[in-house]
Amino acid sequence: MTALSRFSVFLSLFTSIVAYAFAQSPKSASKAPVDSLNKPNVIFILADDLAWGDLGCYGNKKIATPNLDRLASRGILFTNFYANAPVCAPSRAAFFTGRYAEGSGAYYGEGSNQIDVPVSMPNLATTFKQAGYRTAHIGKWHLSPEKRPDQYGFDEYKIRETHSWRELQKDPHFRAHSTQYFVNDAIEFIEARPDDPFFVQLWTILPHDILFPTEQQMAQYEQYDMRKKFDIPGFTFTSAEQVYYASVTALDDHLGRLFTYLDSTGLSKNTLVIFTSDNGPGIMESLQCGHSAAGNTGPFRGRKFSIYEGGIRMPLIVSLPGQIPEAVVDNQTVLAGVDFLPTLAALAGTKAPLPVDGQDMSQAWWGKATRRESPLFWRWHWKMPPQPYHRSPILAMRNDDWKLLMNPDSSRVELYNVTIDPGELDNVAKEHPQRTAEMQRELLEWNQQLPVAKYEPEAGKNDYPWPGTKK
Repeated sequence: MTALSRFSVFLSLFTSIVAYAFAQSPKSASKAPVDSLNKPNVIFILADDLAWGDLGCYGNKKIATPNLDRLASRGILFTNFYANAPVCAPSRAAFFTGRYAEGSGAYYGEGSNQIDVPVSMPNLATTFKQAGYRTAHIGKWHLSPEKRPDQYGFDEYKIRETHSWRELQKDPHFRAHSTQYFVNDAIEFIEARPDDPFFVQLWTILPHDILFPTEQQMAQYEQYDMRKKFDIPGFTFTSAEQVYYASVTALDDHLGRLFTYLDSTGLSKNTLVIFTSDNGPGIMESLQCGHSAAGNTGPFRGRKFSIYEGGIRMPLIVSLPGQIPEAVVDNQTVLAGVDFLPTLAALAGTKAPLPVDGQDMSQAWWGKATRRESPLFWRWHWKMPPQPYHRSPILAMRNDDWKLLMNPDSSRVELYNVTIDPGELDNVAKEHPQRTAEMQRELLEWNQQLPVAKYEPEAGKNDYPWPGTKK
C-alpha cells in the first residue's frame, strides 16, 4: 500500500469516527435552538406569590408538587433566577417588556406598585405576533388598570380584572378553583388551531391571598388541621400550613392537567413550557394572608416587599422534551425577568425589540451555562415587611457572585457573596472596600438615571423601637 493510500484510509477512518462521535453526542448548546420551519410553541406560566422553596424540586419536603417536579425532571431547573421587583405589578412589567419598570415609563402615581405599561412599548405579545404566533393571555393581568390585553397584541384574552369568569366568581372558592378554569381556557385556545405556533401567557392567581381552599383540597394536609388536633368545642381555626399547602397543591394539580394534555396530543415535543413566580411569599402581618402566610423562601432572608433574596429570587423551570436537556440543575447562570423578552425572541427566531434591559439567555435555556454581560439592579421604596430582619435597603445590584444593597444616601451598605452566603447573613463590605466602592458607584449611577421617586417613610429602614428609647 502506498503512502497516499494509507493516508486515504486513515482520513476515511478518522472522518467516520468524528461523524459517529457527533451523532452520539447531545445537541450542541451553542447551536441555534430554533428550527424556522418548526417554531416551538411557548406556554409561560407565572404563579403569584409562590416562594423559591415551595416546590419539591427546590427542596420542599412538606408540599406535594409532583407535576411541577416532573416538569423539572424533563428540563432545566435554575437556582439563580430573579424577579425584578418584590411585588407583582412591576415584576410583571419587567417580564412583559424586558425593561426595568422603574425606567420604562410603566409607573404612574406615587405608589411603586401602581403600573400602567404604555401600549406603544414593545412586549412579549407583539414580539410573538411578529414571529407568526397566535397569542393569548389567560388569568391575572395587572399591567394596566384600564387597558386590555388585546391592546398590547394578544389575539385572545380572559382576565379576572374584567370579570371574564363573572358567574364563576360568585363562588367563594373561586380562587381555589381558578387554575382549573385558566387551564381549561388555555387548552380551548390551543385546540382551536393546534397546528399553528402559539404563545400562551398563563398567569395564575394562586397562591396569592386571600386563600380559601376547599375542605377537599385541605384533606391531603389533615396532619396540619388544628381543628382536629385539639378537641375544643367551637374551635374553628385550621393552620396556615394547611391553607397554604393545599393551595399550592391545587395549583400543581391543574397545571398537571395541562402537561398531560400536551403529552397526550404530542404537542409537548414542540412546546416550550416555562414556570416561575412573580415575587416572594406574603407576610403574616398582612390582613389578607395572616391565616395563610406559610410560603417557604428556602435558605433566603426576606419575603414579599423586600429585595433581600427571599423577596426576589424565584424558581424557574424550562422544559421542552427531546430538545432541552433533561434533569439539569443550573447553579451558575444568573437570570432575571427582564431576560424573558430577548430570550424568547431568540427562541421564536426573531429579534428582540430595542431597547431592553435584559439579555438573551437562550443558550442557558438550552443547557449551556451562560455568564451575564451586565449586572442586575433593583430599587424598592414602597411598602416594607414589618420585621427588621427582612427590611432591606432601597437599592440592590447583583454582579456575578456578589450582591450589594444600600440606601441612596449611602447608608446601610451591605455586601454579600450570595453563592457562599445565600442567606445574606455575613456583611463583608468592610473586608472588600474596593469592590464595595465600585459597586456603590455603579448602583448610584443607575439610580440617578431613574425617575425621581417618592419614598415611603419606612423605606430602607430596619430600626426597631427598643425599650427605653425615644420613639
